[in-house]
Amino acid sequence: MQITVIPPLTAHSICNATVVIPVFENSTGTLTSSILGDEAAKAALACLKKEDFSGTKNTLRYLIDLPACPFSHVLFLGLGEKQALTEYGWKKALDSLSTVLGQWKVENLVIAVPDGAFSSISGIELACMATMDTHYQFTRYKTQFQPGKALSRLYVTPATAISEKQANAIEAKFNALAKGLSLAKDLANGPSNYCTPQTFVHTAQSLAERYSRVTAHILDEPAMKAMGMGALLAVSKGSEQPAFLCTLHYQGTTATTQPYVFIGKGVTFDTGGITLKHAPGMQNMIYDMAGAAAVMGLIETIAHYNLNLNVTVIVPAVENMVDGNAYRPGDVLTTLSGQTVEVISTDAEGRLILCDAITYASRFNPKVMIDVATLTGAAITTLGHAASGLMSNSSTLAASLTQAGDAAHDKAWEMPLWDDYDAPLESTCADMRNAGNNAPGMITAACFLKQFVSDTPWAHLDVAGSSFTYGKGNSATGRPLPLLFQYLLGEEE
Repeated sequence: MQITVIPPLTAHSICNATVVIPVFENSTGTLTSSILGDEAAKAALACLKKEDFSGTKNTLRYLIDLPACPFSHVLFLGLGEKQALTEYGWKKALDSLSTVLGQWKVENLVIAVPDGAFSSISGIELACMATMDTHYQFTRYKTQFQPGKALSRLYVTPATAISEKQANAIEAKFNALAKGLSLAKDLANGPSNYCTPQTFVHTAQSLAERYSRVTAHILDEPAMKAMGMGALLAVSKGSEQPAFLCTLHYQGTTATTQPYVFIGKGVTFDTGGITLKHAPGMQNMIYDMAGAAAVMGLIETIAHYNLNLNVTVIVPAVENMVDGNAYRPGDVLTTLSGQTVEVISTDAEGRLILCDAITYASRFNPKVMIDVATLTGAAITTLGHAASGLMSNSSTLAASLTQAGDAAHDKAWEMPLWDDYDAPLESTCADMRNAGNNAPGMITAACFLKQFVSDTPWAHLDVAGSSFTYGKGNSATGRPLPLLFQYLLGEEE
């Protein structure tokens, strides 16, 4: 999908497209004329009056075959009262379009962005994000699927003009983001018998082949064993699928410049191990590698964008399965850092693969380190699906990520990481336990990871609630990729 930002008065020059025109209650004229031209607008308004369409909130009317109209379909979207339209209201209005636009299999789409209690740039970006979500499909394993026309061009036109520089920046940002989100969603939605740890190896190698600034390095199980990654390899012991540690380096500036390091949890299926999960909903555990999918998508995005920073992505990719060789509650593991961990729950496996990956990441002398993981159900209990949980050892980094999330419409909410929360991890037979009893799960998990970070500015994003929607198939969102990319764009400036 190619994204283009255009002035309102040029919209009617785009032929064979569907146009979405938002209208406020009892005010259907101005934007309609500027988009359709006077003659087509006059005919459209007559039809709307006949159908008694007044622009009530979240109502839809569509018209076809308007005289002197270049568009195949004209879709009017009611927004309600103008003074009440917020960013959230505009997003919800765009969400209401999804069924209609999905049925039409639109090839070229024009969305007009209204004035509201938000900037034109924010309105345009929300339209881009909503359209990417609406038109994404995962049909790889449907044998009876008959593909129709896919959306190839999105034109977005604001009611209030923006500069050419601003338009070009939005186009560059979202055309890159569209590439990365597509990859991240495809990986996360992949069933675990197809999306295995080996899949991340192939994906890393493919990215390195397609982008000259990207290089890939893969560690297999013998190499990780020789290095001493006892925690990561313990998680993989019960699976016939071998584990891998995939590292991607993107060089956007001088080789000696410190990289931004991102680590993504890549558990391609999580049974919970011997601490077995409940059967209802276990199919959702194909998404336990959504953090890894997001950071792989980040490499695709920044390479397409040609970002002027150095970025390293690390993906520990494993399956957490059950057999006679699986690790057990009560086992003591020696991590790459040399610290020992008493296993309380084999379902607290994500932090075990991440702790070795964090130690490994320190060899790259990172400027900052950010890990992304579907780590705890407690993140959903606490924040639902609206925001990712954010914990950090750096107030500056936490503030930058929070601001980036707000700007990218991909929110994160900071939770405390006080030393008070370390006590539940104390062990009588090892340096620490991998889980606490009657402790705040999301925070305790981050406190565990904190033990492996040292002095590097670090943040942990728990995306269990934001990266996919429970109970809905093929529901990967690609989050927090928009947040991470926005953060890097801010660092580039």
